[in-house]
Amino acid sequence: MAVMDPRLRILSAATTLLMLANVAACSGGDGGSTADSSAPDATAELEAAVEAYSDAFFAGEALGAYDLLSDRCRSTIPQDEYVANVVAFAGLIGDARPEMTILEVTSIEGERATVTYDYDRGDYGQSDQPWVLEPGGWRYDDC
Repeated sequence: MAVMDPRLRILSAATTLLMLANVAACSGGDGGSTADSSAPDATAELEAAVEAYSDAFFAGEALGAYDLLSDRCRSTIPQDEYVANVVAFAGLIGDARPEMTILEVTSIEGERATVTYDYDRGDYGQSDQPWVLEPGGWRYDDC
């Protein structure tokens, strides 16, 4: 089995995120969530980070989105490549940015978490997307 270049994984994930926004939003039921309800601050902070990443990504605010990548992901893709791809994508969607309609923290276990979210249009939704808690807050960690 061929190993995918880490930079291509980031670009692939970004492309997937961006291509999922025209799909109708599905219901946001519990779905067996394992999020720790005793950690409302961690959940709220994670949700805020996911929303900030999504907003920056779709708005073409590439440096803001890049800053919300985990240290591990930032080490796999050069900032200039990431910025160029995010800016190009934002140019393609223009003012037709999707709105997040569902955001569910599906698990938080220590410094690792997964989230599931969807948008009002496009195929940009994500299921069990990995995030990691680093100094400075939650960071997107799918690279």
